[in-house]
Amino acid sequence: MLLFRASARRLCVRQNARWLSSSSQQSPSHEPRKDEEEEEREREEKADERMKSEFMPDHKHQHTAEMKLDMFRNWNRYCGAGEFHVPMGLVRGAEGSSVDVSEDGFEVFWRGFVPPAMTRAASSRIELASILAMFDQVTTWAHFTGDEYSRPGVSVTLSAALEDGVLPSDLPKSGEEIEIRARLVTTGRTLGFASAQCVSGDGTVLASGTHHKYLPMDAVTKYWNFLFSRPLVPLALGYLNGQAYTAMTNDPDRGSASPFSSIEDVLDCSVENDGSLRVVPERFCGNPMGSVHGGFTAMLGAEATGAPSTCVSISASYLGAGKLGVGHEASSRTQTRPGGDDITSVVVYRDGKDDSPIFSGQYQCL
Repeated sequence: MLLFRASARRLCVRQNARWLSSSSQQSPSHEPRKDEEEEEREREEKADERMKSEFMPDHKHQHTAEMKLDMFRNWNRYCGAGEFHVPMGLVRGAEGSSVDVSEDGFEVFWRGFVPPAMTRAASSRIELASILAMFDQVTTWAHFTGDEYSRPGVSVTLSAALEDGVLPSDLPKSGEEIEIRARLVTTGRTLGFASAQCVSGDGTVLASGTHHKYLPMDAVTKYWNFLFSRPLVPLALGYLNGQAYTAMTNDPDRGSASPFSSIEDVLDCSVENDGSLRVVPERFCGNPMGSVHGGFTAMLGAEATGAPSTCVSISASYLGAGKLGVGHEASSRTQTRPGGDDITSVVVYRDGKDDSPIFSGQYQCL
């Protein structure tokens, strides 16, 4: 085990060094001026510092779950096809945020500030659907760090509810401190189950949720379980890290800023003649694998209720994959339960897949 890890570390250092040196080579026919040489030296020094800080975790991590998550998040940031983690404020390196992982990898704690893109423009307050979207992301990290084969999985069901005594008007505003706590409860051959909490800056638990995932990664590669088996994990992570570093040198500012300032900007919906909502999700609405992020779809469902700011519980089921660049339509129907509570059922269809919904959600609003 130690031999594999040591070899992977050396391989990653050598590979990154080759990329660094190759990127700084000049054409043989070009004679650089002195100021160009100084600029090139400064660029090399900055790239070297960034490589050490972001891509070569220090020895405090050793080979812990925290190191695994660092590399996974680097790959998400620089290589992922979708970037919904950016408007959620969950991109690695976001100012004022931090992530801690338990030694066994089963618990992940993200601390930071409510991002503007997860708040309503009028109130600047985060909503339950936004919290659920953040639950989706952080519990996925817990699956990656805690599962035996590091399988991030695909969402099956996702839920969130405000704690007793907490009202939507009690939720934090943009810029206020929050913490998302995720715990991987159990994993098996095909399914994983995680729980999550959203905690305010003063330690009050605001909302709780659960996340069921389908774990087999055959759609990505049928060799996933082999590549992420315990002896090969350092090599697999070294490969992801190398890909991320190469992508970073080509686009160093990727993921550094959100293009959205409110929930309205994120969703950018249009209302159809029948009252349903229509949206065409783009890159900043997707997950790293290139599908529409489950959290984005749940937020679209909340918008379709007509009262997203008053949601107190959400139960979502994922029936298919959303597709970036393709139209999605959300429609709703409200029913009154025997106890008097109104429940709004939402379904989301994707263009080209009109025969069955890709999402079904139950929203309870005040």
